Amino acid sequence: MSIIDKTWIGIQRRFGRQRIRKFALGSIPFIVLIGTWQANSTFGWLPPVFIPELGAVWEAAFTLQEDCPSTGAIFAMHNDCLLTNHIFSSINRVALAALIGLPLGIFFGILAGMNRTVSRFLEPVGVFANSISGIAWIPLAIVWFGVGWMTTLFIMLNTIFWLLFFNAMLGVRGVSKVYENSVLTM
Repeated sequence: MSIIDKTWIGIQRRFGRQRIRKFALGSIPFIVLIGTWQANSTFGWLPPVFIPELGAVWEAAFTLQEDCPSTGAIFAMHNDCLLTNHIFSSINRVALAALIGLPLGIFFGILAGMNRTVSRFLEPVGVFANSISGIAWIPLAIVWFGVGWMTTLFIMLNTIFWLLFFNAMLGVRGVSKVYENSVLTM
């Protein structure tokens, strides 16, 4: 038995065949994507303007960080760490949308689930808003808010709010009468 066979058997014993199989199957799309990307760079199917070389993208990521003075400066936000500033800016937008959308969606969903009058007003608006794809809201949001962070916030809020609204509303409506009555008797 060769050293490769012993190593492979050791890996199988340690991690299990199913885990290795799941990992291998899950990594196939990434391998195909990176392989196709590299093949495009080699054979030039599409110009580099559309799909740049893998090494150029990697190099650009480091170039955007080269003026960063230190690791601690990354968190200062008002500095020359360009890439991390953009990453943290995106994270802040998502956090703000979640901070606004989570409580509002849950509150109005519970309210609509408990009160049919509120549900009659909010449910048709929600069905309309949910039936339009998120990408279709982008032109409308640009017309309403212009190009900027408000447009991004609106798109994220629209997604977060209505998803939570419907889930909370259906969750409240899904509670059986037996449980409602048992809570009322306490």
